Amino acid sequence: GDASKIMIIAFACYFPIVLNTVSGVREVDVNLLKVARLFGANRRQTLTKIILPSAFPAIMTGLRISMAVALILLIVTEMIGARSGLGFMIIDAQYTFKTDRMFAGILTIGVIGFLLNELMVWIEKRYTKWKREIRAVSF
Repeated sequence: GDASKIMIIAFACYFPIVLNTVSGVREVDVNLLKVARLFGANRRQTLTKIILPSAFPAIMTGLRISMAVALILLIVTEMIGARSGLGFMIIDAQYTFKTDRMFAGILTIGVIGFLLNELMVWIEKRYTKWKREIRAVSF
C-alpha cells in the first residue's frame, strides 16, 4: 500500500540529507566558533547564528538530491504497484499503445522535477545571499 511506498522513499531520502548535513556542520570554520565563544555566545546562538548558516548550503544540497530521489522512486513505485498516478498512467499508456499519453506523462514528470529543483535553487539563493557576497569580495 501507500505506507510501504512512503517508507521506501523516506529511507532512500534519509541518507543524502543526513550525510550532507553532517558534512556541512563539520565544515564550519573553527575560527567562527572561537570568535562566538569569545563574544559570549551561548549554544543556541552559536547554532542559529554560525553553525546552521554555515551548513545551510550543504543541507540544501542534501535536500535537492533527496527531492530528486523521492520523485524518481515515487514514479517507479507507481509504475510497479499502483492503480493511479503518473507512473501508472505512463505504463498503462505504453501497454495500450497510447504514445501521446505516455509522452505527456513523461513530459509532466520532467516539468515537475525541473520546477521543484528551481524552487530549491531559489530558496538556497534567497537564504545564502551572504555566500555570494563573500565570493564577490574574495581574491
